[in-house]
Amino acid sequence: MINMKAKILSKRGFTLTELMVSIIFVVIIIGTASYAWYVSNASFESTKNVSEAYSQARSLESLIHSAASTSPSLLFREEALIGYSHFYFDDGVYKVILYGDQSVTTPVTMEFDAIDEVKFQVIDRGRKCELAYKIESSDDNGPFYIQGGIILNNIEPQTFRQSHQGYITLPQVLNFEIPEV
Repeated sequence: MINMKAKILSKRGFTLTELMVSIIFVVIIIGTASYAWYVSNASFESTKNVSEAYSQARSLESLIHSAASTSPSLLFREEALIGYSHFYFDDGVYKVILYGDQSVTTPVTMEFDAIDEVKFQVIDRGRKCELAYKIESSDDNGPFYIQGGIILNNIEPQTFRQSHQGYITLPQVLNFEIPEV
């Protein structure tokens, strides 16, 4: 009989208090894990957007450097010009249309939707001009930008001034002449 009573006592279940404490621990652990997942996901999304904007800005900067270093002429105009590669905004998206040389009939078109504003300024440096630029983007934390400049080795300041006479501020479309091969 004593053995039977010992067997019954050894198979006893959990008390209500023990169950409540274990449920509270499980809820705390799941809640903490869910909150950590939510915070990391939000952080990833904001970092992803900023990273994409910087990536697009760096790509655009490289395209500007490439075009400016090889082009014999650049013109700021209200519209795109035939025989030129174009850098401009269209419906809030910054577009770049690049021609390789005179034999290329189908240009490469790129769209940069994370870029909010691109500003250009041509600075007379004496014997050469500098194309200064500022590429801006923004997110919930505010604006950020990349700025720099490139010396236009193939463009004389006098020629640039003559081709842009009458402009107080530069128009929005930047046209780079396709270099001869």
